Order: sequence, then C-alpha cells, then structure tokens
Amino acid sequence: MNAKELRYLIYTDFYRITGRDLTKKEYLTALMGKELKSLGYASRGFKFIFDFRSFNYNLYKRHNRLHRWYWRRRYNRTCVKYGLEFPVFIKVGKGFVCWHTNGIVVDGGAVFGDNCSIIQQVTIGHKYESDTVATIGDCVSIGAGAKLIGNISIGNNVKIGSNAVVTHSVPDNCSVAGVPAKVLNDNIDGTRKNIDYLSYEEYIKLR
Repeated sequence: MNAKELRYLIYTDFYRITGRDLTKKEYLTALMGKELKSLGYASRGFKFIFDFRSFNYNLYKRHNRLHRWYWRRRYNRTCVKYGLEFPVFIKVGKGFVCWHTNGIVVDGGAVFGDNCSIIQQVTIGHKYESDTVATIGDCVSIGAGAKLIGNISIGNNVKIGSNAVVTHSVPDNCSVAGVPAKVLNDNIDGTRKNIDYLSYEEYIKLR
C-alpha cells in the first residue's frame, strides 16, 4: 500500500457515511487524532477505521520506526478507549463502516470485502480450536450482537440480523437471523448506501 492508496481507502470509508469526500480540514482533524463531530454517532467508528488504516499503512514502513511506534500506540489507545478488539492484521476492503464501536471482537484472521458495515457487540471468532475464522463478502451488513463463529464464508449482498449466531456459510443475496441463524429470504440488496464513490483511477486523476 502506498500513501495514495491509503488516502483512497479513507475517502471510501468517509464517503460511505456521508456521500461526499473529506475536506482538507476534516482530514487534518482526523490526522491529529480528533473525532469529526459532524459525523454524529459515527464519529468514533470513523476515527477507529482512520487509525486502523493509518497503522496498517505504517506497520510495514521499515525505514521509519518512529511512525510505526506512534501509530501502534495511537491505535491501541483508540481500541481501548472505544472498547473493541480489532487486530491490525485483519484484511478490510474499501468502504468499511463501523457505526458503533462498543464491544466488537474480531479475530485477526477475519477478512472483510468491500462496502461492509458492522455495529456494536459483534463477535467474529474461532470455533473450538480451529485456526480460521469467517471470510465476509462484499456489501455485507452485520447487525448488533451478531456472532460469526468458525471457518465460514459469508456471500455478497447479505444482511445478518441482530443477535444472530452464524455457524455455517451463507450464500449470496439473502438475509439471515436467529439462533442458529437461518436464511429468511432471498434477493436482498445488501448494504449498498453510498457505494457510488470514485474508482481508484478516477480518484487519482482528480488529485
């Protein structure tokens, strides 16, 4: 990942919430470690993903240990302050939204596709002693308190209901809910709010 790719990912995360690009003032405010109060209840979630992206970018910059130390310390403090466990090694696609941060626990082996959203009290973890956890497709919405357990695959355009316990793979274009989770209906459009952001190529041309 280079600096332009980092800025693009942050742009897509912000666009998913607001439907617009960050202003320079907003970007500098986030860079200084402050919440964007204009985002309301999503301000903490955006600060979390901003710090996650920045730490992930600086983690592999071997020539600048000071940057790695700073972002590691800052990201760890953000996770403690907002009450979540979200290792920096998690693979997260563009357009990621965390509406509320409290109580989120995600194992480091998890994978999120593009345009996913997550909310408070979600757990994504191992099943027994398994070393692998969920792989989540594009445009997936995970409701409050949902549990995704084990080496499962969540398809594209899926909505997972609040407090659902998902222990088996889920196909594309459906909603699931219940304990254990079952498919309720098909042809769901997933979480597609504000996904009309610029492609990376278009974004670079305008910068």
